[in-house]
Amino acid sequence: AVRAALLDLDLPAWEEIRFKPEFSPWKGEDLPFSASFFAPGSIYNRSVAVNLVEDGVITPLALTPEMFDFGAAVPPGKLEGETIPCAGFALAHLPAFPATPRDLAAFLGATYFRAKGKDSVFGVSARGLALNTALPEGEEFPYFREFWLVKPSANDTAFTLFALMDSPSMAGAYAFVITPGTSVAVETRCRLFPRHGAAQPAKIGLAAMNSMFLMAEGAENTGGKAPFD
Repeated sequence: AVRAALLDLDLPAWEEIRFKPEFSPWKGEDLPFSASFFAPGSIYNRSVAVNLVEDGVITPLALTPEMFDFGAAVPPGKLEGETIPCAGFALAHLPAFPATPRDLAAFLGATYFRAKGKDSVFGVSARGLALNTALPEGEEFPYFREFWLVKPSANDTAFTLFALMDSPSMAGAYAFVITPGTSVAVETRCRLFPRHGAAQPAKIGLAAMNSMFLMAEGAENTGGKAPFD
């Protein structure tokens, strides 16, 4: 369960929390990829299970307070002795200079994920699945409830991970192969399973994208669009 000390944070306070790089999996093994993890809190109120896979052996990830720098967000000792659930994770590519890894991809919240190429910035977020978007009865939000991160080898040029998706009407199994470069490629495969006896969604969106947008004064008089649209 996510502790109230984290759930009660506003978003700027939660954004102060940083995973300490010295606790990254495979630290010091001179591998081309690394992973860091997000603590839950604020709007990220759902925890996910993360597993590390090495030579076919699966090891559940366990996070503790000393793995995070909470800044001023959480008073020292507030979470002492507690395990920290995981809200999501980020991947980095370590091409030639491991001391300065390049951000590569992040999986955080519902089925959202995003990635970026060399010398670019994060843009729109992709979604593993979109259900009943823009319908009067409301949208159904699937979420990735468990991940398996495959330990890379020294010569790997892509990072592989798997995910289990859950939702009231459907479940799904996903595989991602993320290849860094000037443009990043995220090869995604999924298999969806409608739940027996559940009401099936009227709209299913595959490879959905979304992002934030600007809203100006007076937008409420333009049919919900900003005047400059």
